[in-house]
Amino acid sequence: MLFLFAAAASAQSLTVSGPTCPGAKTGTVTGVTPGGRVAFVTGAPGGNAVIPPGFPCAGTVLDVGNPTLQAAPVASAQGTLAIQTNVPAGLCSQDVQILDVATCTTSAAVPIHSTCQGTLMDPGNGIPGCWYTAATVGMTCTDVCSAHGGFDVTASQHIGNAVGMFFWPGKTNGTNWETVECSSTDNNTNWGANGSIPSAVFSHPACYVNCACYN
Repeated sequence: MLFLFAAAASAQSLTVSGPTCPGAKTGTVTGVTPGGRVAFVTGAPGGNAVIPPGFPCAGTVLDVGNPTLQAAPVASAQGTLAIQTNVPAGLCSQDVQILDVATCTTSAAVPIHSTCQGTLMDPGNGIPGCWYTAATVGMTCTDVCSAHGGFDVTASQHIGNAVGMFFWPGKTNGTNWETVECSSTDNNTNWGANGSIPSAVFSHPACYVNCACYN
C-alpha cells in the first residue's frame, strides 16, 4: 500500500498526495514516537470504531468506519516515516488514519483521494486542508488560491508552522507570528500561524505564504 505521511512537531498530521486513483500516492508522517510502531488504518469516511480488547491501544476511538489495518511499520529515530505504494481502486473512496501505537494517539482521518490538486494535510487543527505554498514572495492567500476555488479560512486557521516545514524543510523552525504561515527568505525561517482568523490579504516582500484552498 502507498502512503507517505507528515506531521507537526507536537502531534501527528497526515498528508496524502497523488493526482490519480487508483495509482501512485505519496504522503509523509512526522511527530510520532521515535522508533515506535505506527499503524496505518483505512475505512469508511465519516465513521468511527473502537479498537476492541485484546489489540494494542484497546479502547482508542478511530475516525473511520469498518477499519482495516494496512501496515504497521516502525518509525525512524527522528519520529518520521515514509511509505509509498500503488493504491487499488477499492481504497480510493476511503479515508486513512495513523495510530501511534506507543502513545495510542491518532492523526485526523484524511481522504485517500480527493479533488485537491495541492497537498492534503492536517496542520494540527484536525481539519485536512488542500494546502499550497506561494509561487513567489509577496503573494497573499487570495492570490495563491485564485486558481484553486478560493481561500479556505476554516482549514487555514491553526497554530504552528507544520505546512511551512513540509514545503520548506530546509528553513529554520520559527515561532508563531502572523495569522498565516510565512516561509521567509530574509532570515530563512518557517514562521508559524498564531491561531487567529487567517487574513486573506496578508503579504510580506520576503514571505512565501502557505495557504489552504478549496481544491
